[in-house]
Amino acid sequence: MKQFIFYKQKVFFYLIAVFLLLIISCMGSSKSDDIYLSNAPVDIYIGGSFYTNSSNRRVAVYYKNGEVVPLSTKYSYVSSIAISGGDVYASGSIIFGPLTQDGYDISAGYWKNGKWVKLSALSKYDSVVHSIFVSGNDVYAGGYSKNRLEVMIAGYWKNQKWVSLVPVNSKYNSEVRTIFVFDDDVYAGGYKDNAGVIMPGYWKNGEWAALPVFSEKKHAGVHSMFVFENNAYASGYSRNNLGAAIACYWKNGEIIPLLPPDSKYRSNGASIFVSGKDVYVGGYTENDSGNVMACYWKNGKLIKLTPADNTRSSEVTSIFVFGKDVYAAGYCRDSSWESVVGYWKNGKWIGFNAKRKNWDMPVTSIAVVPRPAGQ
Repeated sequence: MKQFIFYKQKVFFYLIAVFLLLIISCMGSSKSDDIYLSNAPVDIYIGGSFYTNSSNRRVAVYYKNGEVVPLSTKYSYVSSIAISGGDVYASGSIIFGPLTQDGYDISAGYWKNGKWVKLSALSKYDSVVHSIFVSGNDVYAGGYSKNRLEVMIAGYWKNQKWVSLVPVNSKYNSEVRTIFVFDDDVYAGGYKDNAGVIMPGYWKNGEWAALPVFSEKKHAGVHSMFVFENNAYASGYSRNNLGAAIACYWKNGEIIPLLPPDSKYRSNGASIFVSGKDVYVGGYTENDSGNVMACYWKNGKLIKLTPADNTRSSEVTSIFVFGKDVYAAGYCRDSSWESVVGYWKNGKWIGFNAKRKNWDMPVTSIAVVPRPAGQ
């Protein structure tokens, strides 16, 4: 009997302890959520490039809260940006040359707090980094390296060590366009060339997972990946039988069109971000004049973004959700067809005092982080 009473007392005190822990946990979580969802100041980093007036050369830069931070004086660009523990990582390429009449030497790598880290892979031929991801102390950079046949070989660098995802002697092009690490799993989204047709998919820990398309005879591609609660999301496009690129995303291998699959208007899902139960895809749609117009989709619903000049092109190239705020980085072309760099916050355009001429991509990536205390 005493043993039974003692057991009941143990259960009672155990339940009380669990209850108190739950209260403390909820209080801590609520406090954290309040900070995250409030109007606390943030730092906004946007990677890309622009032409300098002095050299008429495209150079790698990133913007921090609208202020430009140059990374190189050589012909270069930023393809992706990531912030980790106060460190700024910007992947990209520096272009040297020309070495011959046939082309340039492209050096792949990334800048960490402005310092260039060169990445080498298969041979003396070109390597390119499209995407960077930092997980703990590990830095992952996805892209391709050309083999001796000058065929693009998909792969990634982990802490500067190259990992090929296809046979290095392949005769068919392949690329990693986006990389995402969840727990200990490495997801590398991109494409393989299948008898002249670009087919989308991703590698999970080196194993290829092909993704369905609207037409097996037309190109399709993955631009961006996001993994949340063990669900793998990838955004991009798939061409229909008319040849029009249709914005879409895939969830665990199922294709979800963002416009009617038989549309004659082109569109693209350039970037994907998942926040709770909501799926955001940034990109563009085509209007009747043939111009591409910036937009994003929230759970499949199209949200058009007003550009600086409605008669000119605009595009979302990267999307990021922080708390209740939706940030969509991109550009608008003004009446002289110069690209104005900036972003939309909850649909409102915020342009920077920087313009880009020609048709190169001026903005490639955005990341939003809480501003450190005291700044």
